[in-house]
Amino acid sequence: MPNSYNPTVDLTGLETDVAAVLVDTGATLPATLSALDGKVDTVDGVVDAILVDTDATLPATLSTIEGKVDTVDGVVDAILVDTDATLPATLSTIDGKIDTVDGVVDAVLVDTGATLPATLSTMEGKIDTVDGVVDAVLVDTGTTLPTSFTNVQTLIVTLDGKVVAVDGIVDAILVDTGTTIPATIATVDGNVDTLATRLSAARAGYLDNLLRVSPTVMTKTVNGLVTVSAFSWTDILGWEVTLPTISGKTFTVVATFIGALTGGGVLSIRFVGNTFGDGDTIVGLWGVNVYHTVVIAQAGCVSGEIIHLESNITANTCLLQALFLEVIQEN
Repeated sequence: MPNSYNPTVDLTGLETDVAAVLVDTGATLPATLSALDGKVDTVDGVVDAILVDTDATLPATLSTIEGKVDTVDGVVDAILVDTDATLPATLSTIDGKIDTVDGVVDAVLVDTGATLPATLSTMEGKIDTVDGVVDAVLVDTGTTLPTSFTNVQTLIVTLDGKVVAVDGIVDAILVDTGTTIPATIATVDGNVDTLATRLSAARAGYLDNLLRVSPTVMTKTVNGLVTVSAFSWTDILGWEVTLPTISGKTFTVVATFIGALTGGGVLSIRFVGNTFGDGDTIVGLWGVNVYHTVVIAQAGCVSGEIIHLESNITANTCLLQALFLEVIQEN
């Protein structure tokens, strides 16, 4: 019979196909899925680290900043009680700086309270999507075999690329929450400390002036940073004062400074007038990069005199933050 059916040959071919499928489902696919599962575990570990930062480290740091801002607020209240009047323009400027610091802290709070949680929520949704796709693949490979094994391999490669992309985004966020944001908070913290030091210094200098018993006939306040760098006696522009014209009267001029040296060197400041020449001199007023308040006075100034302030520095520069001039009638 030339067209007879040979069952042995047909079964042999079928057994070969079934054996190939068994290798795919028993070894290749499980190994690939195991690799994916390990990457998802890595992503989960990074997310746990982010949760520690946002749930403990950042709130503790913000709490410390809040305490320091409360301290600054207490100093401002003390100044208001001491003066019981309108604060000098210097304190008004400092109050504006505190508002700026407060605005920065508010912005950081928005980041940690809204922006970062929203970003993490988006990432969680993407991971859930990846997990759902992997679950679907697991159902397909555990029940009905795909029509084409090539399509399954392509899908697995695509999923792997998406998991790698998500892992990269999580790593970038971890850098922000572990390094960038804490560094910004540390900078704000330092600015608040500097501000508190300046407030305390300004308050001490102002109280010294309040204790004077001679009548004050005029005052002058100058705000804004002035850089002193000349190595010879030079006028400090804008820091001169014209005395009142009161016949037969003499005056004492008191200058209260806030400033700091930027490096090694010696700073000298003196009064200069037409009737008394070079007046009293203060030498070496401030420490390096630390703001202090210092007072210099000149007695015997006559009515209508124009009093100048001159500076001389031996090295580097000095930053003069503010000046409070008080003219006291002597007789």
